[in-house]
Amino acid sequence: MNMRSTNIIEILETEFGVPRAFTEPLIPVLERAAGSQASAREWAALLGGVAEAYRAAQAASTTHSGSQSPGADKVAQLMERFSSELQKLDDSLKVLTVSLERVCQTLDPSVPRPAIH
Repeated sequence: MNMRSTNIIEILETEFGVPRAFTEPLIPVLERAAGSQASAREWAALLGGVAEAYRAAQAASTTHSGSQSPGADKVAQLMERFSSELQKLDDSLKVLTVSLERVCQTLDPSVPRPAIH
């Protein structure tokens, strides 16, 4: 685990009360977001979404087993919204990457363009 991952986990633990076990599976996505130079507002919204998803998951796990509870529906909705926001961020990063590559190519056409995945 690198320094950025450790910092993300610590921020979520100390400022949002999200335990390491919940955060660790999300690290690859959160690292991409951290490396994207997202605005402070976008970053706060992303971390807030993780915290909200954690709290909803906790609430759902404390309900009685058996039929699906209203809390489970809320968790599903929160996760769908969180996933949608992550997809928007990912799409924005792709557009930004292409734009930056075009600027670099314009400034120095001799530099080969890297492959875009």
